[in-house]
Amino acid sequence: MASARPGPRATAVAATGSEGPAVKIASADTGAAGDIAFTVPADLLREMAGKSSTIAVEVQSGLNQGVPFSVSCDFGSLGNCARHRFTATQEKQEALFRVTFDRTLAPNAPGRLIINAGLGGANTSVLLYSIRILPGQ
Repeated sequence: MASARPGPRATAVAATGSEGPAVKIASADTGAAGDIAFTVPADLLREMAGKSSTIAVEVQSGLNQGVPFSVSCDFGSLGNCARHRFTATQEKQEALFRVTFDRTLAPNAPGRLIINAGLGGANTSVLLYSIRILPGQ
């Protein structure tokens, strides 16, 4: 959780979900103020340069209903990815998406994976178990 940086209208706190340790994230705004940014190291971004990679976000709803959330990325000189929308359910699941970066310019600074849990309203939350980035070959 050390790499979680919530915006002014967001929170990220350590929690225990039904599947183990998690970070409970909540956003009171669907815009940048409700974003929670997670640091992606520059060495991992360098592995992604010029390839297609898979990003896996393992989540569960923090409520007794589905909770819509979004994931986007800002990877500096490598580029950005479109905002992806998912719905966290009461069961732990992986939200998967692929990103392709044609640029081979090796980033020298960390990037950010950005999650916003406020798409379902200000009182919704998502339990985040893990974020994995699998660089392409």
